[in-house]
Amino acid sequence: MAENTTQKNEEFLKELAILVYGMNIQQLAEEITRIVNEEAQQNEYANE
Repeated sequence: MAENTTQKNEEFLKELAILVYGMNIQQLAEEITRIVNEEAQQNEYANE
C-alpha cells in the first residue's frame, strides 16, 4: 500500500515538475518576445 502511494506521489511530482518547467519556458518566451519587440521599435525610431 505504502509503495503504491509513493509511486503515485512520484508520478504526481514528475507531472508537476513538467508543468512548472513548461510555465517557465512560456514566461521566458514571452519575455524574449517583449525584448525583441522593444528592440525593433527602438530601431524603427532610430531609422526615422
